[in-house]
Amino acid sequence: MDAARLLAAALPQLRVETLQVLGRGWDSTAYLVNGELVFRLPDEPRDFTPEVRLLRELHGRLPVDVPDPVVVAPDGSFFGYRYLHGEPLRVAPAGFPELWARAVVAVDRALPPARATEIGVRPFAHLAQRLERVERARSTVPALADRVLAEYESRFENAARARPTTMHADLGVDHWLTDEAGGLTAIIDWSDACVAPIEHELANLWWLRDAQLVANATAAYAASTGYRPDVDLIALDHWANALSDIGALLERGEDAAPVIAHLHALT
Repeated sequence: MDAARLLAAALPQLRVETLQVLGRGWDSTAYLVNGELVFRLPDEPRDFTPEVRLLRELHGRLPVDVPDPVVVAPDGSFFGYRYLHGEPLRVAPAGFPELWARAVVAVDRALPPARATEIGVRPFAHLAQRLERVERARSTVPALADRVLAEYESRFENAARARPTTMHADLGVDHWLTDEAGGLTAIIDWSDACVAPIEHELANLWWLRDAQLVANATAAYAASTGYRPDVDLIALDHWANALSDIGALLERGEDAAPVIAHLHALT
């Protein structure tokens, strides 16, 4: 079923006059409807109820905006929010590590792990799947894969038990919106939100291959919380994430070369 028919079937009160693709992600496509509402429709069925609840709890409690769900499918299979103007951030501006840390700390303070669990936000649940995909991608970057397979699971689980944190979980740079003046205005796409060690969130910054950025964000987080993240686990988590992407791409028969090149550049 195409997007317009899906929306019409689930939300008969919504009259779809215009519909355009805003962007395609790993497992969903975002559509702008009537120039004012954004719907992110998943490739596979899923329940967005926990994400809707999380966004409603975070609304107005972060240093930037978050999507505000205003239309929710009766079965929770998708939702719509008013269009947030801005362009995805591509390069981290001056002061970004400090704002990144403020936002990350604000999420956890607004929604501690116990409360997150109550509304359906779960601990990171894809560790075993990641490791299976790392094994599948082992031949592409063997040195990193071997370290991940040897160390990652135990270090992640120990950190998760010691200091669980509620997080966006995919907060690199491209899920921030920036205005024409270069100011950061919003954080979008909370579909991966979970409870995990803070190193899991910091690992996303390695996609820019900027060691100083990762170090500065780590230091800013430590200054805000008094907790100094494990820099080795940050690296392991990023390698596991990238290798897992490679494994998934190979499984689909898609081009994994850019991600392989990214990891070779890191080594």
